[in-house]
Amino acid sequence: GFLRQRRGYGFAEAHLHHRYPGHYNLFGHAVWQGGIYDGLRQAVSRTELPRLFRSRVYQGRFGGAQFQAVYPAMGAGWFQLFTTVEWMAVSVCVLGTGLLQIPRSSLVAAIFGAIGFVCLVGSVSAAVIAGIHAAKSERWRGPVRLRGITIIALLHLAQPFARAWGRIKGWWKLKQAPPLYSANQRIWGNISQREEWLSRLQLHLERFGWLVRPSCSFDKADLDILGPGPVRLQIESACEENLEKGHHFIRYRVTKKRTAKTFLYFALCTGGLAAAFLCNLWPLFLPLCIFLLVLLYSELRLTAAISQLAIEAGESLDLPPVREV
Repeated sequence: GFLRQRRGYGFAEAHLHHRYPGHYNLFGHAVWQGGIYDGLRQAVSRTELPRLFRSRVYQGRFGGAQFQAVYPAMGAGWFQLFTTVEWMAVSVCVLGTGLLQIPRSSLVAAIFGAIGFVCLVGSVSAAVIAGIHAAKSERWRGPVRLRGITIIALLHLAQPFARAWGRIKGWWKLKQAPPLYSANQRIWGNISQREEWLSRLQLHLERFGWLVRPSCSFDKADLDILGPGPVRLQIESACEENLEKGHHFIRYRVTKKRTAKTFLYFALCTGGLAAAFLCNLWPLFLPLCIFLLVLLYSELRLTAAISQLAIEAGESLDLPPVREV
């Protein structure tokens, strides 16, 4: 039942990603701000590293915080990375590469084997820590304790694959769905509201982790979006009027520009594929091919993400999008 629930989460995430592309990164993970007081965070805070995970009380300026929350000195959210499907898949591929290289080169086998083993140890450790924390919370004893820790650890290792399978099923169902956000769209608004919309859009983009700044005064674009991502994006906007009907619009266009970083990513990826082919590092083909596909579709996804966030910024100012007929 737990794995079916996770598969359903992945299926729903695919539809949410299609509807709100600006809230997800290139690998399909949600981008948000905040903290979660989960069991794994509490378990890590009680490990043998108290200095790294010692809690602090947020007092606010001059002790004036309304809610004096407790935060760990070093967030344990990064520990969740070890139980992502990307981490475990790459770890298995690297370890498999090391095992296949044993008859050819013991040095290469040792390097890849050690890296893959350490990565898998991180995944297993994160899962076991969660199981131990659950056993302490439920006060399990004897055989029940061992069985509970084992089941919870296995579920922690299996749930990313169930969630990824649900996401793949959701993407497959949406493969024929038309894109919701094009690079060229209109929202309602006049010339005085355009500047307010651009300022709100810049803040909205920064909130979701985009590196954005106003364009140069000699540039025809309004906002420069430098990352994250392999391409550089720009937003151009202009005001339109329909004097006959008294309508005022703000038209914007999201443009993309390939930079040296774009070609560097493609060169590294294709070079890695060539090296894997020439050196018989076959297991590395899977993560490299997936990364190459992400790069190939990145321009389309990033354009849709910026367009969706532009519409959100307009709606927050009561400037809804124009429904074309």
